[in-house]
Amino acid sequence: MLIKRLERLAEIVEKKREEKKNELTKIEELLKSVENDIEQTKNEYEKSYQRLLYGPVTGSDFYAIKDYLSYLRERENLLLQKKHELTTKAAKLKDELVSLHKECKKLEILIEKAISNKRKHELRLIQKRIDEIALRSKVSSD
Repeated sequence: MLIKRLERLAEIVEKKREEKKNELTKIEELLKSVENDIEQTKNEYEKSYQRLLYGPVTGSDFYAIKDYLSYLRERENLLLQKKHELTTKAAKLKDELVSLHKECKKLEILIEKAISNKRKHELRLIQKRIDEIALRSKVSSD
């Protein structure tokens, strides 16, 4: 009974571990996407800034480019903030995965010990029966 409970508990922990792994994979993919967006935003900012510096620009174009640069800077800051949040969340998930891995190992050890104890108990019972049979055969032969 104890072995079945421990095995069921190990299954539950393993499922939880797999869920966390999948969640971590999704976060890492999202993190890569955010990093790509940050890089694209930086490149777009550079292009717009260069256009502002080197091209003939009218007053309305100047203000449009200036507003666009402000938008890109704000977008980059938001993306950096999102990247930080995702990195923090990924770190927490990694810590949870480590603790779940340790928990799985502990459960495996407990299951092995429970199986070993059950075998020892069964061997003791068998030995006791053998001893009883030997005593009976000795008594009946005397």
